[in-house]
Amino acid sequence: MLNKIILTGEFEEKLKGGNKHSQLLKVQEFENRAAVAESKVEELSKVVEAQGLELQAIKMRIEETSKA
Repeated sequence: MLNKIILTGEFEEKLKGGNKHSQLLKVQEFENRAAVAESKVEELSKVVEAQGLELQAIKMRIEETSKA
């Protein structure tokens, strides 16, 4: 998770200066933000999957209706 943050470059910029304790707090802040973002992505993935299943069900109903 932290590797994803480091890639943005924002992490390096925020870590400049300060003592070890403040740097650790900044790392923890970034890890927390990454965890929240990851959770939101998982939630959205579930929504997209559910919508895909709904579309598939609609498609099947249309096919059944057109056969009748």
